[in-house]
Amino acid sequence: VKLSSTPRGTLHIGSIESTASTRLPKIFAEYHKNFPQVELSMFMAPTVDQVSAILNYKVDGALVDGPILHPEIMEYPVLDESLVLITSYSSEQFQVESILHEPLLSSFAHCIYLGRWQQWLESSGYPPMKVMEYGTLEGVLKCVENGLGVTVLPKSMVESRVQGGFTCHPLPEPHRIVPTVFIRRRDSYMTSALSHFMELMGITDLG
Repeated sequence: VKLSSTPRGTLHIGSIESTASTRLPKIFAEYHKNFPQVELSMFMAPTVDQVSAILNYKVDGALVDGPILHPEIMEYPVLDESLVLITSYSSEQFQVESILHEPLLSSFAHCIYLGRWQQWLESSGYPPMKVMEYGTLEGVLKCVENGLGVTVLPKSMVESRVQGGFTCHPLPEPHRIVPTVFIRRRDSYMTSALSHFMELMGITDLG
């Protein structure tokens, strides 16, 4: 449904941290420039919390790790993220056996990226690594740079940083790729504000 009326009112968008920090700033800036009458806000949280926010009508739409496959949710593909294991070891020095005793660092609970690495470890006959939550993404990366633990993140979150203190190792297939999808409630009203936002993200089939 193509809505041509000038967007106004409020638009609450949810997002996981990876997309919020790499893709959304440009989209939010362009949207605000084009539709200044819309009061735009963002709620950043892991996928599990975004799904809950959508189901409880707390946000109008959200960018999450997919697929979600929920009967009350519509999802639209946006992009694929490529996961990397981040360590203080160079590619030449790195061996899986040398990091198994180290903490697997996370900036939030229910991290799907760490889950992908743990799945690979299990499928390869390795024991799971112990997870240590460390508050913020910056804190996690500082720990890795200082030789405390490793982490798993989308490559897009770290490729713009000066990689002096850590090395990115691509996760093996088929665990490497995580799709990012945009979700909304199936029974929610498609406002003009939301449809224009989705079009800015390249989603043309708004059904």
